[in-house]
Amino acid sequence: MTDSTGIASVDGAVVWCVALAAIGGAVAGVWRALRPLRQFMARAEEFWDDWAGQPARAGVPARRG
Repeated sequence: MTDSTGIASVDGAVVWCVALAAIGGAVAGVWRALRPLRQFMARAEEFWDDWAGQPARAGVPARRG
């Protein structure tokens, strides 16, 4: 980093803030990119549950496969 305020603690704080913002942006981008995959997997899981059937549980009757 060639630009500096001349105050080491301020420079360090700026570097950490930029790093945290970059990491947060990367995590948000990956989360958003994987959303369609998560939705597809949820639908696939519902399909397989319907296909195989479900045993009865509290308040919910059994479903045949």
